Amino acid sequence: MSSALGAVAILSGLGLVAGFLTPVAAATASLSTLLITALGPVSIVLGRPMDGATIALVAVDAIALAMLGPGAHSIDAYLFGRREIVIHDEARRRPAP
Repeated sequence: MSSALGAVAILSGLGLVAGFLTPVAAATASLSTLLITALGPVSIVLGRPMDGATIALVAVDAIALAMLGPGAHSIDAYLFGRREIVIHDEARRRPAP
């Protein structure tokens, strides 16, 4: 079970690196990290134990990536177009009294 979760975590990490379906990959990375932690007292990644702070950092980073979305040079930006956030300044648009 944990090896399957490890494979899911690796695949979702590769999706994050490539920028492919970033919100889905980030949510999957976060959930798989938390599930791997819940299954055993100490998770071993690449032969090194992961403590609680490392696990929390991975989960929080993945959640932040899910909320922020992909970057400008990602597969998602190529497939779906770049998103731009425009903040309008209402004070400049109103005429002076």
